[in-house]
Amino acid sequence: MRYQYTTLPTLTCTWLLVYLLAECRVQRRSEVKRVSEIFTRMFHDPHGKVFSVYVDTLAQFVSAYSAELTDWLYICLTRLLIKTGVDMLASVQARIQKTLDVIRSI
Repeated sequence: MRYQYTTLPTLTCTWLLVYLLAECRVQRRSEVKRVSEIFTRMFHDPHGKVFSVYVDTLAQFVSAYSAELTDWLYICLTRLLIKTGVDMLASVQARIQKTLDVIRSI
């Protein structure tokens, strides 16, 4: 059975994105848009471990595909700023800050 992105469990989806970014397999504009939609949905994941991996992957994705993400960066920035106001671990806060720094450097 072939899985779609929407049917994969969140952790598997996160690791799939890590793999795709590491192998530089996201190339077309439609693929970049689809990955950004997945990232938008993953902002609501309640699991801390998944979110910490997600934020690291998000920083890599934004730095690699910033030219294609001009419209989506506003959504990403507002969601990250909302997450900074939530009570979470200091290590996750540091990762969010690192991702915000990546966005600011673009």
